[in-house]
Amino acid sequence: MQKVEKEAARRSRVKRIVGTLSESPVFVEGQHDKRACMELGIEAITFNAAMYNNLDIDTSKTLYLIMDRDKGGKKNEAKLTSVLLEKYPESKIDTVLGKNLLSLLRSAHVEEIVAPYRELTDSSAVKRKKAIRWQKHI
Repeated sequence: MQKVEKEAARRSRVKRIVGTLSESPVFVEGQHDKRACMELGIEAITFNAAMYNNLDIDTSKTLYLIMDRDKGGKKNEAKLTSVLLEKYPESKIDTVLGKNLLSLLRSAHVEEIVAPYRELTDSSAVKRKKAIRWQKHI
């Protein structure tokens, strides 16, 4: 029973994070990441758009970065944070929430979050998992 409760808590945390991200400016590395975020209801801005354009963003909201959990992602995160702070000095930048989302979805790359998100949040998938677990106990 404890495993089911942990999975429900994980599902709840993921939904809460996605809800927060869907209401704020989110920055990602590339087009594949942007497309993945859009499938979760998160409107994302790519690294290149943020680097080379003046964007009309609400700086009263926290700016979120979701970067891949690899060497390139760390490098881009540092670079983009620097540029955003220079362009929008009054804004708050959060890199932790994106990392938490990737961790909860057990993914190292943003473009790979759609399938785990759907599996976790789709009630029919949850019911199938429970049925499979139940059959194993019979």
